[in-house]
Amino acid sequence: MITYSIPFYKWPIGRERRVFAAWGVATIDVNLNHVDINQCPAPHALKHRDDPFIGTHRCHSLSTKCEPVAGRGFRSGGYRCSCRKGFYSNLVEIDPETNVETPFKAFDGYQIEKEFAKSKRKLDNTYDSLTCLKCQPHCDECVDDTPCLSWISRKLMLAFCIIVGICWLLALIFLIMIWMKRNNVVIKISNVIILSLIIIGACMMLAEVILASYEPTKKLCHASIWMYTEGFVLAYTALIVKAYREVTVCRSGYIGKARANDKWHYLVIAIAVIVFTIFMAICTARAPILPQVFVQSADHKYLMCDHSWWAWTVTIVEYLLVFFAGVAISLHTVAKRVTYLEPRFISRLLIIFPIILLCIFIIGALNRGQWYVHANYVIIFAKVMVAATLMLICVFGYKFYLLQHAPEESNEWKHGDEQPVTVTSGRPVHGETNRTMHENGSRL
Repeated sequence: MITYSIPFYKWPIGRERRVFAAWGVATIDVNLNHVDINQCPAPHALKHRDDPFIGTHRCHSLSTKCEPVAGRGFRSGGYRCSCRKGFYSNLVEIDPETNVETPFKAFDGYQIEKEFAKSKRKLDNTYDSLTCLKCQPHCDECVDDTPCLSWISRKLMLAFCIIVGICWLLALIFLIMIWMKRNNVVIKISNVIILSLIIIGACMMLAEVILASYEPTKKLCHASIWMYTEGFVLAYTALIVKAYREVTVCRSGYIGKARANDKWHYLVIAIAVIVFTIFMAICTARAPILPQVFVQSADHKYLMCDHSWWAWTVTIVEYLLVFFAGVAISLHTVAKRVTYLEPRFISRLLIIFPIILLCIFIIGALNRGQWYVHANYVIIFAKVMVAATLMLICVFGYKFYLLQHAPEESNEWKHGDEQPVTVTSGRPVHGETNRTMHENGSRL
């Protein structure tokens, strides 16, 4: 109880006496049990008020916020510390009436003040534990540590990664076989180094599936598109050069003439890779790819790399260039009356594959952010399987089919480049003249 006393005086009467006379005393009794103090931070508009209690609470400001509680009187602890948005507490409260556990709401101010006083006196206390825990990443609100982001099923991820591993093993087998058979005319007509570059590019594209299996970060997003783009450019530029080289050999009738131009073939591949590398480096610096949260529903969110305009531009340019290169090689083989079936087969692959990949790209782009994370992962897997694995199987499967019907020529790597090459039943062989190549050539 506090009493305020205020005296009041009688106004002097008459001209002789100018002294005030005491008239009485007014008293005001204030019951402090009915006066609350506010220890919580004041709103911005009220910070100018001279209130010594404002901001004296003991809540952990990083994870909790102070909320005043009315009716606690003129004493410290008239507040509670509730979890901020994005934090939760693993404690539970027990209802004294029903003895049932209920979700935690807030820490009591009295308990906070008591434990804080103990901590100041270096006594055993639980003050540091009276705080809230941070929710899982990208969770706006939570009641426990359950992740808010949906992610790829481990079984699906494991299955796709195993398939990629098998594809890498298949590529390694192809690489070993072409180097073992490098003296055969079927391999020499294509150049073993160019074939190796096709395999390396395909393996780089396959790495995108592995990178997409991890939770996206800025570095992983950039690594994913860089690996796929560089691998695509390397593999398909080498494939285009391979088809053009085979046409040159079939027209000239000699591998040696094509080998003389191999340095220009390598230069074309190097220029294509360098040009796309420079373009990607510039675009990456101007419009970096960042992971973004896509909201499918109230309880379903997932994280994906948000490809910028330049990523779409690079992809479309790649597909269009490969498509038109396939058309050009196809017209060239028809105009030159090439009877060797492999460049014709490759030119058709260069036309069909970009169309399939562009359809997959459009489906994924139009439905981006609307499908579940599993569907987007399947889109990436399908794109890579068509661009890399199916391409390897078609190119090298046909190549090894021709090898089964071609004679072994172990000494021609050093001495056979100037021997004439002809096409018989759609297969390249040594020993016939350039004239018989056109007269006896036929399709398989």
